[in-house]
Amino acid sequence: MAGELDFSDTHNETHLHPEAVIVAAALAAGEMMGAGGKEILTAVAAGNEAGCRLSLVAPGGLVRSGFHSSGIIGALAAALMAGRLLGLDETAMRNAVGIAGSQASGILQCFADGSWTKALHFGWAAHNGIVAAHLARAGFVGPAEVLEGRWGLFRTHIQDPDAGLDFQRMLADLGRHWENRYISIKLYPAGCVIHPYLDAILHLHRESGLRAAQVKRITMPVSPHWIGLVCEPVAEKLRPKTEQDARVSLNYAVAEALTLGRLDADGFAADSIADPDILALAAKTRYVVDEDPPPRRNFNGRVIVETTDGRTLERAEDPWNKGHHDNPETPDHVRAKFRRNVADALPDGRAEAIIDAVAGLDEMTDVGRLVALCVP
Repeated sequence: MAGELDFSDTHNETHLHPEAVIVAAALAAGEMMGAGGKEILTAVAAGNEAGCRLSLVAPGGLVRSGFHSSGIIGALAAALMAGRLLGLDETAMRNAVGIAGSQASGILQCFADGSWTKALHFGWAAHNGIVAAHLARAGFVGPAEVLEGRWGLFRTHIQDPDAGLDFQRMLADLGRHWENRYISIKLYPAGCVIHPYLDAILHLHRESGLRAAQVKRITMPVSPHWIGLVCEPVAEKLRPKTEQDARVSLNYAVAEALTLGRLDADGFAADSIADPDILALAAKTRYVVDEDPPPRRNFNGRVIVETTDGRTLERAEDPWNKGHHDNPETPDHVRAKFRRNVADALPDGRAEAIIDAVAGLDEMTDVGRLVALCVP
């Protein structure tokens, strides 16, 4: 669901969404084994780090080749995470990754028509990692050079000769520098690079009293990295046909956020996507190429609003997006997001019980207690 609703936390430089895979796999495997909370926390941290580092071999390379990196890399990281929980030795761990690499999958065609398979990539990667670890524990052998081999995962999935595969980044400063610290928390259920623009437009709504009816035009400078993802094809972004289309439309997301004054778990509903007022505002938005774009690690956003009474309002969010390690969101906001996300699924009081359980996770002797609380 984290992947389906686009709430999945994001490693900025690579756009990997590791936790949507790793946390789900860790809770499932941990429940199966009766693992304690401290074991789960350690495995999640290690799995996230492994996923981020694997992605650094070719940041953006999988996506440019038409693959969903969370389905591909997520499977490998989940195998390492599950192998850690199963106590695999070095040989078995290598086999687990080899097995997971042969199962790794996820093509991005679903982004072209808003179909549902993106969500399957996250769940399948978690499933894949657990199965791979169990097969390896039973003695099943996988290819040892599944990453760097001639027909290994990176060379088969990224066939661009200019991709510049850098396997050294996987291991650079291992154990001293932690890439998992650069995973950004999402507060909006939308594409990660859209978030700073949402922060900016909602700031103007909140602090300057801006309302949709006052807008003549909204201009948004966008890095060339992201134009093909959230700005084009222009006609599809201005009038998305499905919920999934809308979640990766900068124009539409900004229009809905300003019209409603919020963008949360109720966002991108069918009624909103068909709302003539929101669509009319989306038609007043445009992107321009940012001539001085930030590095891939920085999600920046700036909105310039021309109003019908001749004013110009501007707001920039930089150098780091809200929810990033260097611009952290408050725990209260994260808990509030959680409460809203589960409000329609869990009975009264259950959200607070889960929040309390997570707060004491390092003391929990059996993570199955937490899993049980999450069952509607």
